[in-house]
Amino acid sequence: MHSRTVLAVVALVVVGLLAGVTVVGAQGQYVSGEPELSVFAPDPALIPGETNSLELQVANDGTQRWGPAAQRDQVTTARSVQLEVRDGGTPFAVETERQSIGSLPDGDVRSIPVAVRVPADVEPGTYSLDVRLRYSHVAQSDPGSGVVQERTRRVTRTIDVKVEERPRFQLHGIESDAQIGGAGSVAVEVENTGEEPARDIAVGLESTSPNVGFGEAQRDTARIERLDPGEATIVEYDVAVRDGTAVRNYTLDGTVEFTDPDGIRGIEDGLSVGFSPLDAQGLDIGIQRSTLRVGEVGTIAGTVQNDGPLPVEDVSIAPADGSLLEAQSGPYAVGDLDVDESATFRLRVAVPETADAVPQRIDLATSYRTDGERDRMTTDPVSVQIDEQEFDVALEESTLRVGETGEIVGTINNDGPVAVDGVTVTLGDGEFEPRSRTYAVGSLEPGETADFRFRATVPAGTDATPQRIDVTTTYRTAAGHDRAVTDPIRVPVAERRDAVAVTAVDPTFVAGGDGTLALEVTNQRDVEIRDVRLRLSVEDPLESDFTTTIVPSLAPGETDRVAFDLEVDSDAPPSQYPAVLDVEYLDPDDETQTVRPLTLSVSVTEDPDEPFLAIEILAFIAVMILVVAAFVWLYRR
Repeated sequence: MHSRTVLAVVALVVVGLLAGVTVVGAQGQYVSGEPELSVFAPDPALIPGETNSLELQVANDGTQRWGPAAQRDQVTTARSVQLEVRDGGTPFAVETERQSIGSLPDGDVRSIPVAVRVPADVEPGTYSLDVRLRYSHVAQSDPGSGVVQERTRRVTRTIDVKVEERPRFQLHGIESDAQIGGAGSVAVEVENTGEEPARDIAVGLESTSPNVGFGEAQRDTARIERLDPGEATIVEYDVAVRDGTAVRNYTLDGTVEFTDPDGIRGIEDGLSVGFSPLDAQGLDIGIQRSTLRVGEVGTIAGTVQNDGPLPVEDVSIAPADGSLLEAQSGPYAVGDLDVDESATFRLRVAVPETADAVPQRIDLATSYRTDGERDRMTTDPVSVQIDEQEFDVALEESTLRVGETGEIVGTINNDGPVAVDGVTVTLGDGEFEPRSRTYAVGSLEPGETADFRFRATVPAGTDATPQRIDVTTTYRTAAGHDRAVTDPIRVPVAERRDAVAVTAVDPTFVAGGDGTLALEVTNQRDVEIRDVRLRLSVEDPLESDFTTTIVPSLAPGETDRVAFDLEVDSDAPPSQYPAVLDVEYLDPDDETQTVRPLTLSVSVTEDPDEPFLAIEILAFIAVMILVVAAFVWLYRR
């Protein structure tokens, strides 16, 4: 009886509970469940000798124990998930600390990278890593009663990783002959440190410095046919190092691509190798002497010294491409030079016509070889003096005078630097008329002086002012080239003067009288004149029957006397009357020159006997009056 009663009561309680749960479920309020986290390693392979990035995947496959599906995420989402990989009991070192990955809903997968450093000498095989997860979640929730149950869980999952037997590589820098400011090679040893052979190996190096390159690129690749385990070989790369780069160790990042025995293509990166370039090869160029002139072929003589750090072979020197100078022969072969050894060189070059006669900076290219293998070239700027043939033109004397023919006398000095032939001096345009504009001087040694002389006539209407005359000196160089330089000189021109001075000797005449007009003629020029012709012109009350006379010659400063007949009208009142002389002559060049008309003053005075004649006439008239009066008186009687 008692047992039946107990069973009845239990049944009643269960029915009641089921009824209650049914009601709550119908209302969609009560839910319970939990997340279920798993960890996977999709690519568990680890490479020895480097730090691997191991990708882990955390997946949530939660379980809902009670409640409507709509409330599933409430109890299956893992919140504040933290992940930590432990390396205990393995040869690895996990370098990633504990990570927080946030919330992970049911059905989601989250990828997490973990850095795992694997020793180079680790044995191939499978290793286990513990992954600890810590997270929180809602275990059950009853909003009707306001009850929410949360839990924090810590779980450990295990993943397997593999260190496979495969080719592995190391790079070792052996040596380099690359020099700063030039090109060279870097020798790299490539070693297969793995357990399997590799073939079709491509070893790529990439420079991490802009001052180091592989030709025009920053990367180069060398190929190796095959490397067995433990085998090593040396490959070389051509590198270039910029001028001015510091002497230090430079890093080249390496990557090795290969094919394993299964025919699978693999890659190993994160490798590196270092090298230190040699200091720049020092070749010191010094200029000792040059004979360079504008438009001419000359020579440059100098020395070249090897300042190291390496001996050099087959040294040759020539003007660099694009240099101002043009080589007239091949490069000068200096030969081999040990460190600190020097040698002389001599270059034959041409200077263009357009070059300036000033110190010029030119580039000389020095070619050489190091270790008998690699051709190198350096370009060095040097300063050379470029001269121009110079002359000193000076005026010594000028006898130019307005209206006359005079001389320009000067000197020309060859200021060097070399002797010249066929020297001529040519006068430029000026306010005069030269007989000839060119004067042949001939040959002039450096420092030698020669005279030149020009005769020229200054027109009568020219102003007596100093004139700037360009004197052009033409000459022929030793190479047979004609050259010309122009220098100005200052030529004074004297005031015009009468070449012939005429002075009247006592030019006084009596009205109604006649006589001789005596003249003194003087040569005022500095040269002899000939056939001096004088023409006299007079007007009433003066008259002359012979108006022309001539003087055969007059030396400089000489005076001669000439005379003209002259009559004066009787009724000419006392006064000063003009007599005009036109004068012309022949100069030393047999050219007729005309003197400006000369005006002389002729003085006319009264006749001193004229008062006595008047008295005689008056007496005669008086007598005649008396005679006539007497005749009339007698007639009337």
